[in-house]
Order: sequence, then C-alpha cells, then structure tokens
Amino acid sequence: MIDVSSWYGWHFACRDNQKAVYKQACAHPPDGFLGIHADFGQSRTLPMGPQEGGRWWYANARLSVNVLVFYVWGSNVAIPGYYTYLSDVLDHTPDYAIACLEDLIGRFSLHGVTDLALWADVGTHFRAARMWGYLLDYLPVKRKINTYANYFPDGHGKEKIDGHIGRTGRWMRQAANTKILSTHAGLQAALQRIADNHNEEHDGRSRCQYIHFNPPPVASLPGRKMSPTLLAANGCAVKSTFSVSAVLRKDGASVTLKNHTLTGLSAKASLAPRYDVGVAPKVPDDAADEDVPIADGEVGADCWRRTYRKHKPEKAPPAWKYMAQCFRTQRRREVALAPRRQPVDQRLAAKLASVKAEKARRQNARRNAAKRRAKLDVMKVSAVAAGSSGSSSSSESSMTGADSSDSSSCGHSDG
Repeated sequence: MIDVSSWYGWHFACRDNQKAVYKQACAHPPDGFLGIHADFGQSRTLPMGPQEGGRWWYANARLSVNVLVFYVWGSNVAIPGYYTYLSDVLDHTPDYAIACLEDLIGRFSLHGVTDLALWADVGTHFRAARMWGYLLDYLPVKRKINTYANYFPDGHGKEKIDGHIGRTGRWMRQAANTKILSTHAGLQAALQRIADNHNEEHDGRSRCQYIHFNPPPVASLPGRKMSPTLLAANGCAVKSTFSVSAVLRKDGASVTLKNHTLTGLSAKASLAPRYDVGVAPKVPDDAADEDVPIADGEVGADCWRRTYRKHKPEKAPPAWKYMAQCFRTQRRREVALAPRRQPVDQRLAAKLASVKAEKARRQNARRNAAKRRAKLDVMKVSAVAAGSSGSSSSSESSMTGADSSDSSSCGHSDG
C-alpha cells in the first residue's frame, strides 16, 4: 500500500511540474526558444459524404487517414500554429514521427534559435531510443542548437492538441456535407479551405495548416537508434525519463546528454550518446514465420504500412487455419486466386457507383411513396364525394316525405 501511494504521489507531482513548466514556456518563451508539442490523433477513414452507403464497409473499401498534429510556437514564429499531417501511412512509430518532424523543422527558419524543445506523451513513438537518436544527437549537430525532450505522464498534457483534433473532426463532417471526400488530397484541400476562413476570421490567434504527407523511405531517415541498455546503465533509462537534454559541445560535432528527471530540475546524470556496436538487426517477430509474399499496397518497398489488412492474424483461430488449408488446396489445384485488394482507381469507381446506386434507390423510394400518397388522396376525395352524394339523396327523400304528410294533413282539415 505504501508503494502504491508513493507511485501516485510521484505521478501527480510529475504532472504538476510538467504542466507548470509547459504553460510557462507557452506563455513566455525565452529568446531563441522554439517549442513543438506533438501528438497523434484518432485515425479517420475515407470516403465520407452526405450519404454513406453501407456497402462501403462490407466491400472493405475504406481508406485510413493517419493524423499527427504539431503545435509550434516561439522564436521565428510570428503566430503559433497547428500543423496537421494527413497520410495513408498507418505507422504510429518513431520513424514516422521523425519523418514528420524533419519536414516540419524544414518549414521554419532556425536563424537565431538556440534551443528546440519537444513536448509529447510517453507513447513509444515519442519516448523511444530511435527518437532520441534523431532529436538528441543528429538534430543538434546538424542544426547547431541545443535540444530537449520533455514528456507528460500517462493521461496528461493533451489539452491543446485534443482541442484541435476535435475541431478537425467537426470540419471533416462539415466538408463531407457538401461533397464526397474519397482521397487524402481531396480531404486536405477541403480542410485547408475551411482553415483559411477560420484564420481570416480569427486573425492573430493560433493558425491551422493541413499537410498531405507522403514520407520518404524509412531507410533514408536521418539518425539511428540509441542503445536502451547502455543508456539505462549510465543513468538515463528511456522508460523512466521525463526530461532529457542534448547540449552541444564547443567542438560543434558532438553533444552531452543530461537526464533532468523532470523539466527544470538540475541534471542528475551526464553522458555521451550510446549506441550498440556490431549487433545484427533483430528480425521482427511478426515476420519470422511469414510464408506468404507481401502484396503491393500493404507494406511497400519503402517499409511503410498502408493498410490494416494482414496476411496472418495476431492469434490463429481455427477459422484461419481452415482458410489457410483452403488456400493451400487451391494452390495445389492451380486455381488462380483473385487479388487480395483492387487497385485504387477501381475501388474509387466502385465507391462512386455505390453512391449513385444508393441515390437512385432513395429517389425511387421517394417516387413510389409520392405515388402511394397521391393514390390515397384520390381515394379519400372519391370517398368524400360519395358520402356527400348519399347524404343529398337522403335529404331529398326526406323532403318529399314531408311534403306528402303536409298534403294529407291539409285534406283532413278541410273535411
């Protein structure tokens, strides 16, 4: 119980410290300081439109949109802004975050910038040895600046990013109410048009920019992975560090890593970047027993995954074993298998055809409903007319009966 209480105390102390320093840096950034707050948003899917046909789901024809948001403020940034990267790459990995960071930093002038700080959550895509190799070793030497990696504890530090992600979702639904969004480029253009109007209406406030991003191949990304084991042995463990800085040395060709434990505290350990030497790369576990060739459009030559479809599930249920047996039987019988996924142009044509078919079906349903209502109206009018004619005839018969009774009464009175 004491250990649990101590952990909760550390968690909330970490939260309070990191939030206080972050708010201070946002409100009053020092001279030469450039801050970047990064976080992944919920992945979206395309197509979107005024009327989404259910067959889009059953045909497995939906495209995924990876959303990564950066909030940038500080030196050389006149107005802070949100930079949202939209991509068909599904990876939430340090490599993808590095690719986006490299593109983002290239959009700004670092003239006069002496310190660059990254703020993020403790997800393995930001607090990772691969990210440290880029942010804390390659970037300071390349750009001649000091860099910082600051992390919020679990479940905290998402205020600004979550608000922008929610706004992006509203803008997507607003754009989809007028037209069908079926491509990543079309989504980016629609969102940017709405963002431009927002920027004009709220001049001087945080600006919004949307970027359709196609990352370069993984092998071309700068930096390399540090050694988590060597870092931990020298007092800078990756999984337990919430603030680490890279201070450029006087020679300008190397850095010193300082583990501050929490942002703003004095460093408790100083060391040089640590890398494994002479260690063969480890083969991923999910590719160890892969016996089916990877199809185009899933994991390409650039090593980015662009679809959720996998050749092998994480768990092997009996149904999958039966399917695998069927596939092997078809191969033995030399039966040509259909492609696992149609080309993009055919999928888009199928989506548009399904939209037209759904629209025609709804029009026919409305037309038939109008015909039924007209028929009912005619029947009602005829029924009312028949009722009125019957009442008039009965009134006439009653009048003739009254006349005959009057005449008979007159005859009796004369007598």
